[in-house]
Amino acid sequence: MAAILFKTGGNSEYVCIPQQFLVPVPEALDSAEATVVILNRLTAYASSHCTLKVR
Repeated sequence: MAAILFKTGGNSEYVCIPQQFLVPVPEALDSAEATVVILNRLTAYASSHCTLKVR
């Protein structure tokens, strides 16, 4: 599973990213729960940094 902010290609089936950008998902979370945690963080980041220009 990958949750990445792309300018293009965000609907790709496969992605290749550096290992330092990977985050382990705790065993206690299933894939649906992990997706919610990751996408909520990305939505907040995109809203504040990309739309509102927060630095």
